[in-house]
Amino acid sequence: MDTETASGQDGSPEQAVPLWALFVLSATGGLIVGIAAMVARGLLPGSVAWIGDSGAAWAVAAFVAGAAAAGARPWACAVAGLLAPWGAVLGYHGFTPLLWLDGQDLRALLVWTVCAAVAGPLLGLAGHVWRARRGRWRTGAAALLGAVLAAGGAFELIG
Repeated sequence: MDTETASGQDGSPEQAVPLWALFVLSATGGLIVGIAAMVARGLLPGSVAWIGDSGAAWAVAAFVAGAAAAGARPWACAVAGLLAPWGAVLGYHGFTPLLWLDGQDLRALLVWTVCAAVAGPLLGLAGHVWRARRGRWRTGAAALLGAVLAAGGAFELIG
């Protein structure tokens, strides 16, 4: 059994979180983000409904998961960053047919799953760096998240 934990910045034992709990919370948080994005897509008016379809929210979930795991080893932050957007993909594409009664495009599900597999660990590591490091490393990690958010907005403006 793996006894590794994700501890707080000061390493105090009362702040230690078992890795399995961190991973469950990352996936569950992602699931909630995916469901919220799907509901937003269906309920927001036309000009802002794209926010529900934006992968930027899922990127924020991966970054936050990595930041929450900052006391753990970098690989654990990458896994937490992966589980958050995979949870979002599951939440979004799993609950859309239930709430809106429309069919799902399996190609879109595959594309978002692959995107999450690439971007999730990178943003999880960026969250780890943002929380655990100082100086330019921290600035670069925040800039990566900002670039993802800006790219999402630019894509919507151009598309």
